[in-house]
Amino acid sequence: MPTLRLYLLGPPRIKLDAKSIEIQRRKVLALLAYLAVSSDTQRRDSLCRLLHCTTWSMFVFIEK
Repeated sequence: MPTLRLYLLGPPRIKLDAKSIEIQRRKVLALLAYLAVSSDTQRRDSLCRLLHCTTWSMFVFIEK
């Protein structure tokens, strides 16, 4: 099973097994970090309000 690691101290980094993953959009990286440390289930509309975006615009970037 692949291992996903998020390094959030210092510059954020993401590794899948030993391979670095680059995320170009800051909001997508912020969303991933928020979901990783959040213990509750998050609704899409509340995440979009948190990141000041429309539902459609935010999740189009994630699905690419």
